[in-house]
Amino acid sequence: MSGTRQKSARGRGMRFPYAQHHTMLLVGEGNFSFARSVAAHLGSGANIVATSYDSRAEACEKYPDTDAHVREIERLGGTVLFGVDGTRLAKQKRLRGKRFSRIVFNFPHVGMGIKDQDRNIRANQ
Repeated sequence: MSGTRQKSARGRGMRFPYAQHHTMLLVGEGNFSFARSVAAHLGSGANIVATSYDSRAEACEKYPDTDAHVREIERLGGTVLFGVDGTRLAKQKRLRGKRFSRIVFNFPHVGMGIKDQDRNIRANQ
């Protein structure tokens, strides 16, 4: 197999699109399971900044496993930020001066509010 094509751990022949040298901004993480998975796969979260629009309390209320994922990301050296609006990244003081080679916004949310969950789901689909 060539050096440019790596097999995944599951053997499907798919290449993992992130490497330890990539600086990554993960925007709009829900319970931070994606960020945790990337950090675990790479064996380090040193170059990962994972963000959530929600406050920590809101995220934990919505997703009970949030704290466990956040602790593991931080243990692996990653950074977790709450209260980050992905549509206003330039205004985020905590991100000022940082440069990223990868910005990932997996599941953009239209922000309909948690009160009407059925409507939320339909709008986001």
